[in-house]
Amino acid sequence: MEDTNNKNKSGFKIFILFMFFAVAIFFGKGHLDKLLPNKESKTLQIVHKIPATSDTAVKFYKNVMIKYDNNVIVAINRDGTQAWEKKVTFEKPIVYLGEEVVYLSEGTTGDVYIINEEGKSTNRIQLNNPIDKVIEKEGIIYVVGKQEKKENLTLLTKDGKVLTSILPTGNILNFAFNDTLKKILISTLNIGEDNIMSSLNIYNINGNSIGNVKFTDEIITFIDFIDEENIIVLTDSGLYGIKESKILWKKDYSNVKDIYIDEEIDKMYLLYEHGLELLNYDGRVEETLELKGSYNSIYPYKKSVLIVGDEEVLGLEKREEYLRYQLEEEGEIKVDGLNIIQNTSDKINVMKIINKDKE
Repeated sequence: MEDTNNKNKSGFKIFILFMFFAVAIFFGKGHLDKLLPNKESKTLQIVHKIPATSDTAVKFYKNVMIKYDNNVIVAINRDGTQAWEKKVTFEKPIVYLGEEVVYLSEGTTGDVYIINEEGKSTNRIQLNNPIDKVIEKEGIIYVVGKQEKKENLTLLTKDGKVLTSILPTGNILNFAFNDTLKKILISTLNIGEDNIMSSLNIYNINGNSIGNVKFTDEIITFIDFIDEENIIVLTDSGLYGIKESKILWKKDYSNVKDIYIDEEIDKMYLLYEHGLELLNYDGRVEETLELKGSYNSIYPYKKSVLIVGDEEVLGLEKREEYLRYQLEEEGEIKVDGLNIIQNTSDKINVMKIINKDKE
């Protein structure tokens, strides 16, 4: 009976794993039975509707919005007119919309082209090995590829200089680095016959392992540094504070939907089903807000946060509600800096926050 329970538990965890990959991933001084009295002085307004699909990748740049789907990259001016279009004819195209440029890669050769917002290629990085994924974080390019039939991670500068290449044990889940780029985090996953094992792996800039923390029967969904040494780890069952490969504190959670670390106030927002917590970096809950409704994501927006669900968007500033917008149609909401977009089945709704008296 015990073996059967263990196998059922492992099977359930594997199910969670597949759900995790499918949706790709990533919050207080007292408890409030309800949200604080709200002003609800603002709402959302659709300002542009652009043909697209629910799978279209979208990013706003200084002068244009760039979208990618069906092997075509299109730049759209602020007035909704098309600026330029580029068809992608690679055998294994990999397109990532970075902070200031587009990374257009040929996965079979490892060639990465840097495309500016005018549609011009400004650089070509030749890795000379097949690659599977290209991501930019805080000015560093992360490339996931294969080496000796194992996933490896290469870090590069924007001009193509290789900083380090790491071959971790297990499938790569996520990665991060501290401000001085002296330490790199890679979370990995190993699936055994009776359990799963997530690992937080710590490396120096030379790619040498300097620490490791293992999580049995847990899946790591988020990792990040909060300073040069301290690390926050979120799994499917708990939140951890870690330093020098030692767990300093742990809080049990389930059903966590999202986490956002606000570096300006040194706090963490933890979003879970029907609730939002504000925690300090020691894991102490400073405030808890009960949410009326179900929400999936939390985004920073100016000096506030936007909490997004399947049916509505909620805006909170200093834990006071200033916006509650009922979505008119189904589609995922994303916040890109000061830009708010909704991907529906047939279009992109570009939205902005306005005062209610301007509707």
